[in-house]
Amino acid sequence: MEIQEKKCSRCKEVKPLSGFSRDKQHWSGHKSACKVCASKDFSKWKAKNPEKNRLEDRKRHYIRKYNLTPELAEQLVQNRIGECCICGSVSPLVVDHCHTSGKVRGLICSACNSVLGYSKDNIKTLENSIAYLRNFYG
Repeated sequence: MEIQEKKCSRCKEVKPLSGFSRDKQHWSGHKSACKVCASKDFSKWKAKNPEKNRLEDRKRHYIRKYNLTPELAEQLVQNRIGECCICGSVSPLVVDHCHTSGKVRGLICSACNSVLGYSKDNIKTLENSIAYLRNFYG
């Protein structure tokens, strides 16, 4: 017989299984604390660990948006300060990705990322920009 209800380990209320998150490692297949209590616990953790929470949020963002592995996302989160491969400045880096394929191209500074974005990654536009500057500066 399959269980339909469960007692929360925190608030001690008996609730339907839909009130508990799934957990394959638990004997019931669901977490021991109900979703409401687990949410409160997580809110308390976030308040006590704001920097770690910010980094975890960024990591989840990289995984969702760019379809990265957790290992690569962790590497990007930990190595944000570095040298931009376009301009050479040492600054906080951002993830540069192709808007057509969604693939990550690398880490560059925010300014260079904006240049590529505003040019819509159009090589001809960037070449024309270089020619324009060369003509001005002779």
